[in-house]
Amino acid sequence: MASQKPIDHSIKETMRTSPLWTLLSTLLILSAVFGQGARIMSIGGRNDSTPFFSANDRSRWCTIASLVEEHTYEIDTIIAIEDKNGAVFWNTIDKVRHLGPDGEQHYYSSKPPLLATIYAGVYQLIYLTTGRLLTEEPFFVGRILLLIVNLIPLAIFWWWASRWIADELQGVWARTILLLFVIWGTFLISFANTLSNHLSGALAIALSIAAWRAMERMGKGHIGWLILAGLGTGLGVASDLPALSWLVALMGIFILRFGWSTILPYAIGIAPVAIGFALTNFLAHGELIPAYAHRGPGKEIVSIEKMEGADKPDRKAVQDALKEAGHEVVSLTKLRPAGRLTDQFELSDESGNLRYAIVEKTEGQWTICEWGDWYDYPGSYWLQGKPKGVDQGEPSQMLYAFHVFIGHHGIFSLTPFWLLGVWGSVGLLRSKESGKRWMLMAIAAVTAVCIAFYLTRPLIDRNYGGVSCGFRWTFWMIPLWIVPTIEGVRSIRRIAWLRRASELALGVSLFSSLYAWTNPWVHPWIYQLLTYFQ
Repeated sequence: MASQKPIDHSIKETMRTSPLWTLLSTLLILSAVFGQGARIMSIGGRNDSTPFFSANDRSRWCTIASLVEEHTYEIDTIIAIEDKNGAVFWNTIDKVRHLGPDGEQHYYSSKPPLLATIYAGVYQLIYLTTGRLLTEEPFFVGRILLLIVNLIPLAIFWWWASRWIADELQGVWARTILLLFVIWGTFLISFANTLSNHLSGALAIALSIAAWRAMERMGKGHIGWLILAGLGTGLGVASDLPALSWLVALMGIFILRFGWSTILPYAIGIAPVAIGFALTNFLAHGELIPAYAHRGPGKEIVSIEKMEGADKPDRKAVQDALKEAGHEVVSLTKLRPAGRLTDQFELSDESGNLRYAIVEKTEGQWTICEWGDWYDYPGSYWLQGKPKGVDQGEPSQMLYAFHVFIGHHGIFSLTPFWLLGVWGSVGLLRSKESGKRWMLMAIAAVTAVCIAFYLTRPLIDRNYGGVSCGFRWTFWMIPLWIVPTIEGVRSIRRIAWLRRASELALGVSLFSSLYAWTNPWVHPWIYQLLTYFQ
């Protein structure tokens, strides 16, 4: 496809660099940088021993500490660290257990290891510079690391967003209200003081949008920007797997706008992330499949006939079948129902190192499989009957959808400013700039596909993202939703009552994001309010 004619942006450049907006945006950004910096440096955590808030972020901290201090992805020694009162404050429920290279069972973080590996590199630099160990001085090292990996990227994002807003909007009110929302009104700010894949994922997606905007301004698919776009979408997928939909959608936009020649440089940008994701997962777990995907039986070995009237497999018959298949069975003496899955049995040795799963995949037959449920281990939080509250999952999909959109975890009830994005989508559909129309359609498609995916998950996954200040599965899409929201602000800036309504929406959004100021791993304020009155 032929390149687009470059657009003259000299007028927009003049508006962007106006002294008033430069001063105002600089003050807003600096206030956020210093405010969040003070927040990070005053992290207290949930106890006096670590600056960590939840099982989710502790899971990553354990990997970071283990990689630098133990030179392994195994976190056995880290989760066993005790404080002065004997509490294992590094322990986390977000872990899996499987055989390591030494033939013994070991614990690992259930999170994909790429992000933690990158952060471990930052920790290594901190250690080489200061000589401080994370496990010995978690507050000092943890706070410094968060300043580097969270606050600095956020500050760059805010600066870029201020220029984006100035390019697109006229008037102090329109620019200010949107920049206030971008800085303080989304849940990205809530996660500034903790390790989270959602913040890194959203910032990576913002990088891809910056690349798209640069190419739209130039009217052509520049190789450098295409590589950065691929890098951004790749990092987005590495942080939040559903962002794969955005990777594909943006590639489609580039092909439509700038031709098939964009594919190669885009793929070059994705390649190092894909290689890093696969390599770190293999180094951690000895395979390419992420740990969180191991929730059922493993590879099938052999099947045996089910004895008539039997409600469980016969141990000797299972042993004989395994022996015939070439497996060592002398030590396999324990046969019992699996701890997590109701339709699975476990055959293991006394140590629990050697385990097999037996399931009835075909009526009248037991299928013997390699052990594949890495979440099933002694003391696991995920065993039958142990998950509490939202971790049990919402049985009603209709009720789940209600709370996702306008209920206690609602995208629009907690952050009503996004309604301007819905309104702005109508305006973008009528835009004379075809690039913006294609972008809107891509964002709408990605949003619809991903939310449909979240709503149709199995019961155990319909948990609103666990204990979190919002429906965190969608946080990576925040930079995408800013695109139509800009158009929404533009369309109402001259209508007084809509301006007042948007200011009220901003106020509610600010309250929701700042409600989690001390700890983002808490239930939303609406959820807590409803629980209080029940």
